[in-house]
Amino acid sequence: QNLHLETPVRLFRRRIRDVPFLHLLRLVFHAYKTLYGKFFQFRSRKQKERRSIDMLLQNLYTYEVDSILLILWTRMHKLQPSYFVSPDQNNMIRKKRRIFKYKSQLAAISVNHCLIRSFGIHFGRYKNKSLIVFHGAQYFVKKWIHYILIFLRFHFHYPTELIQLHTSCVFFLGYILTIQSVSKDVQVETMMGYCNSISIEEKIYPKIPISLLVKLLEKEKFRDSTGHPVSKLAWAVLADDDILNRFVKIWNTFSLYHSASINQNGLRRLRYIPRLSC
Repeated sequence: QNLHLETPVRLFRRRIRDVPFLHLLRLVFHAYKTLYGKFFQFRSRKQKERRSIDMLLQNLYTYEVDSILLILWTRMHKLQPSYFVSPDQNNMIRKKRRIFKYKSQLAAISVNHCLIRSFGIHFGRYKNKSLIVFHGAQYFVKKWIHYILIFLRFHFHYPTELIQLHTSCVFFLGYILTIQSVSKDVQVETMMGYCNSISIEEKIYPKIPISLLVKLLEKEKFRDSTGHPVSKLAWAVLADDDILNRFVKIWNTFSLYHSASINQNGLRRLRYIPRLSC
């Protein structure tokens, strides 16, 4: 990405308080662009080869963006109340329905952001991509996403492209990680006696990526493009050791690596394709 010439000056201004030096730095950057601008355009096909000053400014630029987001995260973490008890999710749903029934002026989003235990921001970076995870009510999440996008675009001239990931499933290490809510009946002891309640927990379960494994079978010549198993005549030109090695490779992938998934029915169906082919 190409940095605006004024952006590095703003970055240095947060670290250096000498105003004449900043003006001199601005002149140096403009002279650098004038001398080497055409050279960069001529060698645009070798964009990976950058000068040391470009890499220095790029690293400083990324560091400043990350540090400011880290400051926001630490401030939000200190403001979280530690004494607030998490409300029961079922009771919140009942209250929302009751509110809609009696046509109260309190909106559902108000219930969402008032009965909140904590609000958290998690930030991570890999190469030129950043991952920001918000935890909390939808009202605060949308608000902070809007603020961060404006901050990166107009303060740092940072070209951002927002890609929202699905929160119910994530592809990780060959599995699809799904989040499911598990409810348990619990008994709470109070000063007045015992009362029954429901505790809801979220657990992560691994699932098999069926479509990717089907493509793997097609790559290893166990099935054709239509999804049907390859006939045994297609294996006649191969040696026995080659056929056995392919079968063992696929079978170990299914039986050993993906045996911990919760959708075992899909795994059993995939195992029939190598059997019918061989």
